[in-house]
Amino acid sequence: NAVAVLIIACPCALGLATPISITVAMGRGAAAGVLFKNAEALEIMRGIDTLLIDKTGTLTEGAFAVKSIMSLVPEDELLHYAASLEQGSEHPLAAAILAEASRRDIKVTAIQNFSALPGMGVFGIRNGKQISAGNRTMMEKLGVDITEIEKQTQGDGARDETLVYVSVGTTCVGFIGIADTIKKFAPDLIERLRKTGTQKR
Repeated sequence: NAVAVLIIACPCALGLATPISITVAMGRGAAAGVLFKNAEALEIMRGIDTLLIDKTGTLTEGAFAVKSIMSLVPEDELLHYAASLEQGSEHPLAAAILAEASRRDIKVTAIQNFSALPGMGVFGIRNGKQISAGNRTMMEKLGVDITEIEKQTQGDGARDETLVYVSVGTTCVGFIGIADTIKKFAPDLIERLRKTGTQKR
């Protein structure tokens, strides 16, 4: 009976309520940079309990920089090897290494037989020796011994850095730790999401 009275007495209000609420929600979302495909998406959102976030450029500035260096040779020598290899790369990690080398006024040299392994790193020949810069998988693939450098990192705990290992021949001479800068609002945002019960991934 109550529903019948509402429909008969307030048909216009009921008819306008849904489109107005959708319009207001989508307008506020657009102002915050959030776009919705359709009204159904708004309805589904109320049941969301997990949020997947693309970290780079979303929670971080998207500008990588060298944060640490662990080296068994002089640091400038390590950077010289890495920067010489990365001078032709457009990868964000390569840009960070080249920027650090430039900041220290380290000159790069030409590399022969340059080659890249997608998702792993780069290697080539310098002064008759193979040098490489890449991740752990690449070091293992090239038969590079990273045992000694890993001893130096024991006790460091978890690192919020991407490690680029550098080798000469089959010996790893160090690594360069590269990280992105977290946006100022990110920690507060994540904390607010946690308080709503939303799990981040």
